[in-house]
Amino acid sequence: MTACLARGNERDAGCFREHLDLVRGTEVRLYWVSAFCDRERVVERGRSEERVRSGKTKLTDAVVLERLVKTHRLLEPGELSGGLTNVVIGSLDTNGEVDDSARRLMEMVGLATRTC
Repeated sequence: MTACLARGNERDAGCFREHLDLVRGTEVRLYWVSAFCDRERVVERGRSEERVRSGKTKLTDAVVLERLVKTHRLLEPGELSGGLTNVVIGSLDTNGEVDDSARRLMEMVGLATRTC
């Protein structure tokens, strides 16, 4: 699942708690990876011709995007996980190319081997 859950938003916190409940008492891992990049890069990607032309309903309005980035902060999973040991928390810098970010994400969750 990909989601953007905001700190200070009870609905978003409830969504995260639901996912915690799915793995509570199991050995299934829940990976929480906060992806981040520079504000300028977010806006650049949001206004890209490819994104604007895609048939998907994606945010492309730079003003709205800027306001969202300035207004909200991501939920901190450690505050809500209640000490569950099967919650793996990480962060991912996505300023680079998409392929590099995808590779690093796969490494984080054990789906790819690291190369030097």
